[in-house]
Order: sequence, then C-alpha cells, then structure tokens
Amino acid sequence: MENVGILFGGPSVEHEVSIVSARGVLDNIDRKSFNPVPLYQDREKNWYSPSLSLKVLEGKKVKGRPQSLEKLIEEYDIKLAFPLIHGTFGEDGTIQGWLEALNIKYVGCGVKASAIGMDKEVSKKIWERDGLPVVPYLKILKENYKEELEKIKNKIEYPVFVKPADSGSSVGITKVKEEKDLKKAIDKAFKITRKILIEKAIEGREIEVSVLGSYEPELISPPGEIVPSKEFYDYEDKYKLNKAGLLVPAPLSEELVLRFKELAKKAFVSIDGYGMARVDFFLEKNRKIYINEINTIPGFTPISMYPKLLSLCGLSYGEVITKLLKLAYNRKQVF
Repeated sequence: MENVGILFGGPSVEHEVSIVSARGVLDNIDRKSFNPVPLYQDREKNWYSPSLSLKVLEGKKVKGRPQSLEKLIEEYDIKLAFPLIHGTFGEDGTIQGWLEALNIKYVGCGVKASAIGMDKEVSKKIWERDGLPVVPYLKILKENYKEELEKIKNKIEYPVFVKPADSGSSVGITKVKEEKDLKKAIDKAFKITRKILIEKAIEGREIEVSVLGSYEPELISPPGEIVPSKEFYDYEDKYKLNKAGLLVPAPLSEELVLRFKELAKKAFVSIDGYGMARVDFFLEKNRKIYINEINTIPGFTPISMYPKLLSLCGLSYGEVITKLLKLAYNRKQVF
C-alpha cells in the first residue's frame, strides 16, 4: 500500500478552497490501495505534520512546530503525492519541481505544462501556433507599461477585461467599459503580478471541459456551463457568494459538444499536459468558440465542476482519485 502525501493549503488566495479539496480527497480515497498522509502548508509556506494537518481539515487552527517538506516525506515514507494547492506555488510548476527534486511522483501536469498553463500569455501563444481560437489580447509589463499603453491605446476596443497574466481564480480582474477606467484596472492587476493582459470582453456563455489521462488523454468530458450570478465569473462569485449556477451537462448541440471536446483535448496536448486539467471556454452567439484558459489543478471538491463533469463519463469522485493516482504512479519521469 502506497503512502500518498495529500499536499494542501499554500500561499495563494485559493487557500481555503484547497483545504476543502483535500478534505474531499481524504474522505473518498480508496484506503485499501492508498494510505493518505495529509500535509498542510500555511500561507507563509510552512509545512506541518499529518496530525496537525488533520486539525486544519477539522477546521481548527494550527498550533505546533513547522517542519520541512523533505523531512516529512522521509519520515512518513511518501513515494507519491497529490498536490491540491491551487494557484500560485501549487499550480505554476513550483511544487512540481520541488517534488521532482525529491524523486517523488505526483498527480497532475509536470513542471513545464504547469508553468505554461499558469501563464495565460504563454499558453495563448502556443495555442495560436497550433491553430486554436484564443481571445484577442494585448500584453503590458509593469516595468514599461506607460510607454506600452500609449502604443496600444488606439488598438483597444471596449469593453475589455484587464487581468493578471499569471495568477489564478479570477483575482485582480476588472471589466473596463470606458478608457477613463483603464488605468485604475491596470493598477489593480499590477498589485498581483508584473505582467497583465488586456483582453477583448467576449459576451457569451462560459463553458468548461474536464480532461483526464496521460499525454494522450483517455477521457474528455461533455461540456458543462457556468451561469454567473454577476456580470462576470470572478473570485467572489466562485467562492463567496455561492450563487453561480452549474449546468452539467451544458445544453448544447451535438456538433458544439464534439467541437468543445476536440478543442479541450488539443489544448491539453499542446501544452504537454498530463493527468488532469479543466479547459475553460467562451461561446459567443452560440457559434464562435474561444479558449479562455487551462487549469492544471482545478477545484477538486466533491461538488467542483471537474469531478462533476467526469461523472458524466461514468466515474465516481473516488474513481477519479484512483485513476489520477495510478496515472501518477505509472508516469515515466526523468529525474
């Protein structure tokens, strides 16, 4: 029986969601085949023992001495890890590189695919090269944004979205309808990162597809649809208001269903994905499809869109966990 490190928490704004994801995995993992070892990371990147980590999962505060991840992995004989740290540090290739340095196999995309998926500009460039439809965008860097902004102002057609290029969960994103509000939105995004995107605001439906498998994925789910409770699906709508609707499956024509599945697979393969991802789209006027982004560690609670969509493929939440762990164990890696 393999000891599986369930890594959760982390420094990103999705810290609390990560805790719920980890709780779901611990409650549903096949304990006849895997022995889960919870390892919590606080917002300051300190790691804690399984006993203290369990207290976090029970809703209690951590009171104890932090330890290094290396020591915990050695002490609890962990050979396999399930990273559930969403966003920064967990989804951007950082924790993946750390685990590879420690010779630990892990669930999900590798260093390269994780880093590419987190950087919306880089992923868009790759998808454009491979002929996939992306939302039109412009890039601005903090170091010289005043000069760059002057160059591109005449290219901007409102409304647009201003967003961090390499942050998760729609944090720091603003819909801008007039030029007078542009600078404020840019300053807000620059508080999070040094690179931002100004994207065309697509007026349409928000569609998501789950992908599971190896480098050539075996399962592409039917699409689901997000119905925001606000003007757009931001962090507050995702995690605080709890009013957004999930349509599983999305009411779409058979032709569109097949097209979304085809594009999700291509987007995953293009970035060299492995294990799991959720690919997010916009559907404009029920005709034109745009790829918005790929999430390499999507929300993984029992009621998250990722496992919900895979249930349409006949997999229970527990079976999704087992498949991902087996994929991680069988991946051939060069350390």
